[in-house]
Amino acid sequence: MRVHPRACGGEQSNKSGLNKTITERILEKKNKQLIIFSAITVLILIISLHVGTFETPDINPSGRSEYGVCLHLHQFNASTTMQLIKQLNATWIRIDWIPNQMDEFVETMKDNNVSILAILDHNTMNQSEFTRIQWQTMLQDIMSTEAAKKVDAWEIWNEPNVEKFYLGYMNGAPQNYSDLLKDAYQIIKATSPNATIIAAGLSPTDTWMNWLTDFANLSQQRYFDFQGVHLYDEAETNLRILSETKKIIGKDLWITEIGDPSGPSNESFTPQDQAHFLESNFQMLSDMKTPIFWYQLNDEINAEPPKENHFGLFDAQNNPKPAAQAFINFTNP
Repeated sequence: MRVHPRACGGEQSNKSGLNKTITERILEKKNKQLIIFSAITVLILIISLHVGTFETPDINPSGRSEYGVCLHLHQFNASTTMQLIKQLNATWIRIDWIPNQMDEFVETMKDNNVSILAILDHNTMNQSEFTRIQWQTMLQDIMSTEAAKKVDAWEIWNEPNVEKFYLGYMNGAPQNYSDLLKDAYQIIKATSPNATIIAAGLSPTDTWMNWLTDFANLSQQRYFDFQGVHLYDEAETNLRILSETKKIIGKDLWITEIGDPSGPSNESFTPQDQAHFLESNFQMLSDMKTPIFWYQLNDEINAEPPKENHFGLFDAQNNPKPAAQAFINFTNP
């Protein structure tokens, strides 16, 4: 049975025998679909091979431990912040990346030869629900800026195993986090191939090893350079956490948060205990030759729970605590 010419794409012919049967047209359509599918497959393969060409940076080109501090953007003051960083002799700073607000911060750090570890997380997304497409678009917008191109390293999300940091597509599932990490790696490396990508440090909860094991089983190691670690226990426990993390993930580590509060006094925290914590842990970590970030530079005000106000090396008025001198003893021995 012949088909009316206009029912098959509008073709018309006066020559007998040239009208195609339905079967012939179906086969032709399938061949075209196969060609398109093959082209897409090749493109994906090319992209995958390109991702594999990015070399993992040296864990620390200086060959020794480098020390940094964590800072929230609302605490930043170009003059005061740099005075404190210079006093500590810190060479790195870690901060949440807030779109359209980073120019002065980046310029100040780069003018003073301080390396930047920027965090892409719920604050980057304005603490609003988001889809994976919106995440990709935000990353592309960020990496189109000159400030972002000057960033030395990026940590993708913060403590993705903790419910308070679940947001939108980042729902706490290792697979969803892995998707965001892959997107960030590909988009950042396309613009800044020498930037270092850090997989998020986890909160040391009772189930952190289960989460990390599930993440490691997804085989996404090619989409980050180093694994971040957050340490808030005594040196012996922290050493065990480091060993277990390295065993599970199979990559070198960055200590992107380590800290202990100096108060409040009614919870048995003291400035002297904070300094002792820093000394014992930094001594234990010194042989790792990895960047180590103390959480944080200054105390907060009105944070909850109350101990969150006391992690700084300096108080909220920029006065140094005993831990500040302990920090200096490692950066300027």
